[in-house]
Amino acid sequence: MDDTEKMNPIWQTVFTRLLDALVFKSEAPDEQAMSRDDLELLRCYRQDIADTVMYCFGVLGEWCWSRVEAAFDACDSEARREAALHVFLSLADAAPHQRVPAGLLPLMHHAVAITHTARSLRTLNTALDCLGSYASWLSSLGSRGSALAAECVRATGGALQRSPAPAALALRKLCADCAAPAAHVAPDIVRIAHAHLEEEWGKGDVWVMRQLVGAAGAALAAAEPACAAPLLALLAAAAQRRLHAQSLEPLQSTGAGECAAALLAALQPRPQLADDLFRTLLPTLPALAQQPTLVESMFQILKQTVSTLLDDCKPHIGDIAQLTIAGFDHKPCPVGLDVVKVIVLIMGGEWPDCGRLLHACVSRTARAVAPEPTAAPDLAEALFSLLHALTKKKPQHLDWIEDLLPELVDLGCNCVRMWEACAARAACGWLSSLAGAAPRALQHSAPALTAAALRCIGGATPRNHIEPLAELLLALNRAQWADGAGLADWLRHALTAQHFPTHHATVDSKRKFIAAVIKEKSSKKRLLETVQEFSLVCRGLIGTEYARQTLASKQLIT
Repeated sequence: MDDTEKMNPIWQTVFTRLLDALVFKSEAPDEQAMSRDDLELLRCYRQDIADTVMYCFGVLGEWCWSRVEAAFDACDSEARREAALHVFLSLADAAPHQRVPAGLLPLMHHAVAITHTARSLRTLNTALDCLGSYASWLSSLGSRGSALAAECVRATGGALQRSPAPAALALRKLCADCAAPAAHVAPDIVRIAHAHLEEEWGKGDVWVMRQLVGAAGAALAAAEPACAAPLLALLAAAAQRRLHAQSLEPLQSTGAGECAAALLAALQPRPQLADDLFRTLLPTLPALAQQPTLVESMFQILKQTVSTLLDDCKPHIGDIAQLTIAGFDHKPCPVGLDVVKVIVLIMGGEWPDCGRLLHACVSRTARAVAPEPTAAPDLAEALFSLLHALTKKKPQHLDWIEDLLPELVDLGCNCVRMWEACAARAACGWLSSLAGAAPRALQHSAPALTAAALRCIGGATPRNHIEPLAELLLALNRAQWADGAGLADWLRHALTAQHFPTHHATVDSKRKFIAAVIKEKSSKKRLLETVQEFSLVCRGLIGTEYARQTLASKQLIT
């Protein structure tokens, strides 16, 4: 049904004119006449235009494509046509799957044609961005879109020499979403990716190489096995040589690990091919594990291997575990903890050495984070994310790290107070889940944790930490504590201190806060409102316009 049928004619006229104006306003001057600062301002300006285009779509609906097509046809210069394509690009996320609104197909054909005829690099790049951004929509059309998808793949491949980065990105998106045309040209894509892998260090763009390798992997995953196997062997050998060379020159950045990981990720639909690739790469990985600068690259490969193969990684799990522990001996890092998390969640108790792997990696990470958590917030976040996943999904395996729990709980209590939001949120999340799954492990530290949370609510940490702190209080209130004590006692004990958390908190406000927190054991929303209000009291903001707006916005949450 036409989206404009139910529309007030006045709004249709107004937003149609606005859309036309956005095409006009999107026209960009020659880049050569602009400074770097001017180019950044132009990028921000055009992003604002793209956001406004989506407002127009909210009113005009699918009729937008027809209007943009008409604007494109009326253009009398390449710069104006590029502006129309920019507006077309802005609508990509709204393209309806399995349907073809009027105007959309002609605009796609225009974008394909411009990749062959564009005189300016900006116009070519915008056309390539259109082809990549509409790849998912093309895929949804099935056989109806296969011919156009094939044209898009050929067009992006042909543009690699003129505009490597946008063309490589568009090609990867098209190969990932449009299997049939990608499989048809798999040998050509593999040849291009192989040439980039064999390039001398420093002569190629690592980001472009990673996109091309990902495109090649997606094409191979879609190709027939008889065709894919020898082509993959060619790529795998080149990747293996690059990894080996990287291990000999650890301070040189070659992108070898990132490219190997990208290839493994692209092969996810075909685990057998991913398995073959990992077998080729495996002999080079121990050397990476011994170099602190290369450990993260090795972990990226292991993470994609485990995520791609899942249960099929069992034949390699011993090698993967050995490499993981060796990597943590030299440099604990977030992506390494991701590897451990996936292994624990997949294997669980099926693999007898899973507990040893978890214990070794968690212990080494805790020792690295504990002296100065603020120096490694990403590592702290990854550690508590791993512990949260273990506690929520496999609580029976907490026994594997039982001797580490006191140290980890103390570390979590310290990290709750961090200013880095992601690390503090992850610490709150784990301690909340631990209160529900194993309150005995938290019992000794719970009073101090309650006081720390109150100090943060009172202003020791930024206001955007309030939500995870509220969830932590809710978890402490719900937990079944062994000695009969509980959150009510810990709150009263902490808040009896004068001027705690701040001098703004009065006896009445504390009493009201304690009563509201203890009463609420079900609704996160209501408890969040209580904690938010008490935080405003402690910060001396009650009665300000900020406080009124904050409390009003919380009440609108449903």
